[in-house]
Amino acid sequence: MNIFDASILDLPLYEERHRILAKRLEEWVASVWQLQEADAGLDPRERGKSYVRMLARDGWFEGVIGADSGKRPDLRSVCLMREAFAYLHDLVDFAFAIQCLGSSAIDWFGNAELKQTYISAVRSGELIGCLALSEPELGSNLSTAACQAKSEGNGFSVNGTKAWVSHGDIADFACVLARTGEGPGPLGLSLFAIPLPARREIAISPIDFVAPRACANMTFDACPQDRSTIIGEAGSGFRYAMAILDFYRVTVGSAAIGFSRRARNAALQWCKNRKIGNDKLLQMQLTQAKLANIDVQLHASALLVVRAAWEFDVGQSGGSSRNAAMAKLYATEAAQNIIDDSVQLLGAAGLTEQMVTSRLYREIRSLRIYEGTSEIQRMIIAGSTKLE
Repeated sequence: MNIFDASILDLPLYEERHRILAKRLEEWVASVWQLQEADAGLDPRERGKSYVRMLARDGWFEGVIGADSGKRPDLRSVCLMREAFAYLHDLVDFAFAIQCLGSSAIDWFGNAELKQTYISAVRSGELIGCLALSEPELGSNLSTAACQAKSEGNGFSVNGTKAWVSHGDIADFACVLARTGEGPGPLGLSLFAIPLPARREIAISPIDFVAPRACANMTFDACPQDRSTIIGEAGSGFRYAMAILDFYRVTVGSAAIGFSRRARNAALQWCKNRKIGNDKLLQMQLTQAKLANIDVQLHASALLVVRAAWEFDVGQSGGSSRNAAMAKLYATEAAQNIIDDSVQLLGAAGLTEQMVTSRLYREIRSLRIYEGTSEIQRMIIAGSTKLE
């Protein structure tokens, strides 16, 4: 099975270990390809749990979660994983991404006790985590989060609602951003590791999306928390959250590329076989022009993503928020266009449930919203661009 573009992998921005990983990913995807049909009728929340366990069983969290205490994993490797998993199925990619996001705060910034409690269990799939940052009235500015963690005795009482929490209705614990008041705005926010099951102080309300997945709102009603559940330093939660989002924002671009490649390959195969009069659809100039545009967008997306990932991995100043935003913005917007064009090439057949393009058409839309909308990415880019 060919998922990756060998001409991109051969660039010096990748190393030999990345090319080896890409080959292993292609072989693994081929080995589990039938899960798409076998699991089609299952509830997406149950599929989410199943795919977390499957990914853990086959070792895909190794080297990503708990790889090196206090350090980020290799971003180029994570990007390759998300591209392959998204090519296979949206819910496989979602299970991988949210399990990583949901544990990164503890993994990167937590103390030894929190890591011992959670990290190995997350890596093995025994526990499922989630990251609870957004709120119903918050928008994209996390610094104005209103969820309160009021100091009481030797601990805190958490009150407020967290919205759009991916895996929120199947998770065993949540990393929750709450206001502890060490300073104004972002300086007064902390991250807590909060166990979820069987907690009467936490109401979990599942959310249904156009592309079904495990997601929920969480309401905390005087939920008691020991001070030992604070991740890292009190008052540093906003900084931690931004570091996590900047890093994983690049991988959203990789997931978009995986969707795009799957749609492009389906459209190309259709065009090769579809007869139009005495010719095949692929021989039509308008078809060739559309496929050419798709390839240009795919190459541009892949180059922007690997440039941003390379900067995080080897750049002297760490990663660039600007280039991460560029990669996420372009790749997700391009994927929307690529999938739409692929549906157009297939015609009415592209809209049927039997065609992967109809599923991809639903699934791609969320990538332009979560981990920062396209509008927010443009603001990040504009704010860091020197206008002369």
